[in-house]
Amino acid sequence: MENFLVSIIIINYNGQDIIKDCVESTLLQSHNNNEIIVIDNNSSDKSLDILSQYQKSLKIVRSEKNLGCPGARNLALKYCKGKYVAFIDNDGRADRDWIEKGVKKMEQNPAIGAIAPLVLFAKENNLINGIGGFINKNGAGEDYLYRQPLEKVKKFPSYALYPMGCGMIIRADIFKDNEFDEVLFNYYDDADMGIKIWSSGYRIATESSSVVYHLFSQSDKYNKNKVYLCERNRIYTHLKYLILSQFPAWILKETIREIAVAQIYKINFFSIWWWNIKNFNRIKNRRKKNNNMKNIFPVLKI
Repeated sequence: MENFLVSIIIINYNGQDIIKDCVESTLLQSHNNNEIIVIDNNSSDKSLDILSQYQKSLKIVRSEKNLGCPGARNLALKYCKGKYVAFIDNDGRADRDWIEKGVKKMEQNPAIGAIAPLVLFAKENNLINGIGGFINKNGAGEDYLYRQPLEKVKKFPSYALYPMGCGMIIRADIFKDNEFDEVLFNYYDDADMGIKIWSSGYRIATESSSVVYHLFSQSDKYNKNKVYLCERNRIYTHLKYLILSQFPAWILKETIREIAVAQIYKINFFSIWWWNIKNFNRIKNRRKKNNNMKNIFPVLKI
């Protein structure tokens, strides 16, 4: 296999306690032709002081404001030169063969547009965080094999609707016509990109030998609106990609879901729908771009 350049993107926000381990795991990759780009989302802690110790090995870009995950990833893409782009968040630790195993599979099959690696819990590394994701019967994003003991898994899924954001490897060519949706800020941006990749004619394959360890919810401690953002972005994603014939059944199912979820989490779904109405033009433009939308939702398992 040729030693192609791979661009590794690290997203950091106030990660002074975790960023060093993340960076060092990318520097120790068995695939040695890498460029590493760190986007700092305007951290207020000592992250940049720590990153400065690696400035000869990294390209460090500081955003003047917190762009969220998709905005930071789009910013990083402006600096990428690799044939493949790998993404890891500051709460991720890459196994030594993470890049090599993922890129090898993509080189062997040009129909694969992205790799969903095996993501394990960093503090419970016999438990699976996920190996790509899908949309479950309740219409929510779900990671394959979530919290399953690794030793008990007899078979991994071959494909996923989307690769998990912390660890995904994507062909750089895909970003000529696609970008991360910055309005999402956090959550469902990986699902959104996965749908775009499938819509572009590529597949998203899993690779269990490409491994990332995840400090689950470490990055969430600065985000007090996780449930709100997840629900908001879940609805937004459905409005962008559901084919028209699926809307009646989805609306009925969504109404039942919202009644139940609102009581449990005290969520104001009126504000969620109002936000989606205000972003109607973005939804319309994406649907117009996909005017020959195929039914991907069997893949999403709705």
